[in-house]
Amino acid sequence: MHKFIIIAMALLLAGCVTSSGGTMAPEAATGFLGMKSDDIKIDTAKAFAGKKDVVIGSFKVGFVTYNKASQTAGGGLMGGMAGRASAKTNLEGVSDSTMQQITDAAYADFTSLLKANGYNVVDRSTIVSTSEYKKASVETSPQRDADSVLVPKADITFFAPTGMPLHGKGFAFSSPLVAFGTLGEKTGVPVLDVEYIVNFANADGYGGSFRSTAAVNVGQGISVVPGGRVTIYGGQAGTFSNNIGSVTLGQPVFSTEEFATVSEMTTDGENALGYAANAFSAVLGGGTSISREYAVKADAGKYAAISKSVLNKANVKLVGTMKASR
Repeated sequence: MHKFIIIAMALLLAGCVTSSGGTMAPEAATGFLGMKSDDIKIDTAKAFAGKKDVVIGSFKVGFVTYNKASQTAGGGLMGGMAGRASAKTNLEGVSDSTMQQITDAAYADFTSLLKANGYNVVDRSTIVSTSEYKKASVETSPQRDADSVLVPKADITFFAPTGMPLHGKGFAFSSPLVAFGTLGEKTGVPVLDVEYIVNFANADGYGGSFRSTAAVNVGQGISVVPGGRVTIYGGQAGTFSNNIGSVTLGQPVFSTEEFATVSEMTTDGENALGYAANAFSAVLGGGTSISREYAVKADAGKYAAISKSVLNKANVKLVGTMKASR
């Protein structure tokens, strides 16, 4: 029986590896047949054409505080005998006040870049008192334990700049999208909606249904994740409308600079239980699985400085693309 366990576990070996140094954010491959995605994606460039006056309707930054990455080996077409490697990472040492400071700096930087690129940033007082704006759904800032399709299996805390509401998704007439489109049409001044998500760790690895091994590699690394965007609302949406457009990050904007120490949180007892469960699963014909949890203990000052830097780079990319489409 011991020989069977060893062979079964060897067939579907799963592992997790961590790196203490700064790492590169992996490239996004969302193009055709998994090809590398463009650095910047433009949707309906005509929405930006000729636009000089703009007002910022919403600006928010999400901060990933927990992330999980996994890879599966084996299983084939039927999904049997599959093993899994999972790595969980937790951000520690970064307070709400630090995240708020980063958000405020990113907003000020974005506004400054708009002006430097020839935009006239209209004061928000022109829209905040309108009935349309008041209908847009608002969340409590910070909004904790939020999720996003941009970073699956993660906990994200969203912040709005100090003094601004944090707009949620909403439904029907409470949707900011509807409110901003109506305002853009009514006032003649396009409304901008900006969203970024900052991650603190990178993960890559390998696996697959027809592979005998799977592994997850995790390491510290601050990045603005792909999908960060600026959307412009010049009016209501429509089948042939060019009123709404967006510029979106197709690739991460990252730094490889170290900002934290990484330590394993998984206890010896949890490791022992994991190995026992793997052995029991192997006896029954199942695959082996390994899960590890890590604490990324940040130096708050370094985290803030690097986050501001990558957000500035993201702002430069998107505002520059807006200007080029004007």
